[in-house]
Formats: sequence, structure tokens, C-alpha cells
Amino acid sequence: DAVNERIVFRRVVLNSTGPNAPQYFLITPKLLAGLEDMDHPDVRALVVFNGTFNLKRSSDWDIPGFIEKKYRAAQQVSAAA
Repeated sequence: DAVNERIVFRRVVLNSTGPNAPQYFLITPKLLAGLEDMDHPDVRALVVFNGTFNLKRSSDWDIPGFIEKKYRAAQQVSAAA
């Protein structure tokens, strides 16, 4: 459940940050939104996209465009409801 996932993630961050802390890799198919501990300066999030629908060229990545399309689609769904 989300409460326990947040507790575990906070413990991972506390135990793996700082000058003498070990390096830690968390590999997960999902991560909860709004994790406050992601703001820690020693935390780095690397996202790996894998699958048949990936873009072939890095120049095709248009993050603002993707966000705009998602926003417009959400508006259309809410207008239809």
C-alpha cells in the first residue's frame, strides 16, 4: 500500500544519502507520485523507457509537446463527462 511504500522509500533515502553512505539503486516498474524525499540533493532519478513504442531518435523527444497533448486529452475527457 502507498503508506508503507512511502515509509520504505524514506528509510532508503535516509540510509543511502550523505558523504559516507553507500550507493543504492532502486529499480521499480512504478514509483509513487509526490515523494518528498525525491527532493534530497543526493537523490537522482533515472528513468529508462523500454518497449516497442519508443521513439527512434532523441530529437523526437518533445517533453513540452507530450505534456500539452496529455493536458488537451484530459480536458477533452472532462468536457465530455
